[in-house]
Amino acid sequence: MNAKKLIGEDLPVAVAGVALVAGLAQALGAATAYTTPPEPSRTVPPQPASASPPSEAPDQRTSSSPPSEAPDRRTSSSTPGDAQPPSAPCPAITIPFALGSAELDREARQRTQALAVWATAHPEATFVFDGHADTRGDDIANLRLSKLRSSNVSAIFQSLKIDKSRLTARGFGTFVPAGGVAEDRRVAITILGGTCPPAEGVAR
Repeated sequence: MNAKKLIGEDLPVAVAGVALVAGLAQALGAATAYTTPPEPSRTVPPQPASASPPSEAPDQRTSSSPPSEAPDRRTSSSTPGDAQPPSAPCPAITIPFALGSAELDREARQRTQALAVWATAHPEATFVFDGHADTRGDDIANLRLSKLRSSNVSAIFQSLKIDKSRLTARGFGTFVPAGGVAEDRRVAITILGGTCPPAEGVAR
């Protein structure tokens, strides 16, 4: 048989007496625990919803962001007097040519030279030379003639040391008529840059 089982079931007399006393004490404790009425449970009456303290309002000084400043209208908007209209081109100056010729006559050369002298004192001005021809003759030949006319006018400006970047020579042949046969044989000079020569100094 198991040794632990023998010791547990067959106790000695002294041990049995001690066990008996311990058993009586345990029994008395159990009886006392049984006869002592339990303490009544304390029930907490339900509190009304309004009894809870109201939540504190957030501190407006710390929770709210400072109001945004209005933009400075002195810098964001421009005054009407500051607006500048775009510069318009000057009235075109017309240099006429003889029939079938790209050479400038004496009067045309003097007018062109006077305009070139004015250009030397106004470096902000740029020039566009548009050559034209009348409808007589071959269209291809007239196109070449109109380009040669504008190149000869531009050459007078270059002879006075006007930079080529300020000069543009183009030829349109018979495709931009002026309304008359003699008027079609021309070079129209357009001046850009916001400054125009005096009307009395350069004939139109």
